[in-house]
Amino acid sequence: SSSSSSSSDTGCEPVVLVGNSLGGYACLNAAAKSPELIRGVALLNSAGPLQDSDAPELAEPLPVPWYGGIRDGLTDVAKRVVLWFAFQRAKQPERIREVLQMVYSSNDTIDDDLIDSIVVPASDPAAAEVFYRINSSKQPSASVNQLLKTMRNSKLPLLLLWGDLDPWITPRRADRIQQLYPEAERVRLQSGHCPHDDTPEE
Repeated sequence: SSSSSSSSDTGCEPVVLVGNSLGGYACLNAAAKSPELIRGVALLNSAGPLQDSDAPELAEPLPVPWYGGIRDGLTDVAKRVVLWFAFQRAKQPERIREVLQMVYSSNDTIDDDLIDSIVVPASDPAAAEVFYRINSSKQPSASVNQLLKTMRNSKLPLLLLWGDLDPWITPRRADRIQQLYPEAERVRLQSGHCPHDDTPEE
């Protein structure tokens, strides 16, 4: 079936998508692509490319010099090496704990189970390659601005559950999303980057 199939065609009821961080960006992409399958979207400190202004998003590409291919190849090799070492450091349990302590408002929820839930997938043989591709993709990604515009045209409900204590994805980002999507409902939480896990009682 095609992505344009309606929920009645697929035999599935429309769903509510909930995403945190990059998962929120994935939800926006899905909702923009197949709004007929979606009842609404909830974003928890959502990431993704977001423009601060309403300036045009695409500019004319600059001409590539004759040596561009060689230069880009060497750059890619260097980047791959650097990111490989960065990933080896990042997936260590002690480093994971350090990072979580920076982005969680309470250390009480940072336990061994949480650490293991990150260590296990990071130990997959393909994990380093995934890390590299996420951090070095040259494909232009749809901006959050574009995705919200598409969603708004489909009149999909949008809920922002935002941890105001997040040092990475701050309340200013939620402010901007509300500017782009005035119909969005926002709930401000005294929480960090992962409100659903950091302060689930809220």
